[in-house]
Amino acid sequence: MNNKLKQILLSFEQSKLYLCEHIESIPNLYELLKQYINPSMATKKKTTNGVSATAQMSLLLSTVDKDSTRNIYRGNINVFKRFLEDENITDT
Repeated sequence: MNNKLKQILLSFEQSKLYLCEHIESIPNLYELLKQYINPSMATKKKTTNGVSATAQMSLLLSTVDKDSTRNIYRGNINVFKRFLEDENITDT
């Protein structure tokens, strides 16, 4: 674990040096840090299976034993879904 932390710190220092020499790259800071700190993370792409997040949550309700708990969770999912709609956030 210590070796991994040292690697991350070294990568972070390298990214700071790169940014000092390439100031125009600052708008891409997040992607640049991902590239330096964890190169495999920068290449991964998010995949979706076509089912909305709230639908997936609802499917998991069948694993809840108590009806009262399931109803509370269902209400929380509905509140979350309304929040996503109100804020125009995709349900993925």
